[in-house]
Amino acid sequence: MNDVLARFHGALEKYPAEEVVRVTGDRPLLDSALVDAVVTLRRQSGVDYASNVEPPSFPNGMDAEVFTAYSLRQAHNAARLPSELERVAPWMRRPGSGLRRANLPAVVDFSGIWLTVDYPDGFLMVRELVARLVVIRDNVDIIDILRCLQAEPALISTN
Repeated sequence: MNDVLARFHGALEKYPAEEVVRVTGDRPLLDSALVDAVVTLRRQSGVDYASNVEPPSFPNGMDAEVFTAYSLRQAHNAARLPSELERVAPWMRRPGSGLRRANLPAVVDFSGIWLTVDYPDGFLMVRELVARLVVIRDNVDIIDILRCLQAEPALISTN
């Protein structure tokens, strides 16, 4: 079993922090402004866990989670299911966890769009999308990505 939760907990013990931001490497187009917005949501609301995935409304690949060190320790001590251990945050999202949660929703539901590099098709789609985006400007965001996909909907079907 791949206990990613234990690895996160071990990193927190070695490098103490008050909160942890979780993003994954298979999401190369992640908009840093979305990450900042989720961090701000957690801090301003005072919740234990905040994300933009509960329920999902942003494109898959724009996922960000932030949680307190306390929440990570609670999850590490209580999580037992393989799905809770290999994905880090599922235990935190369980209603029975007792954690206070908040979600940042998108204005429109874009959850059917996949912008991840989980499989070769995803890599090819992201590569094509990036090739089109670099002509826009150096620092693109989710709006630029969605506009490009609207202009070239065939790109979406490749992933």
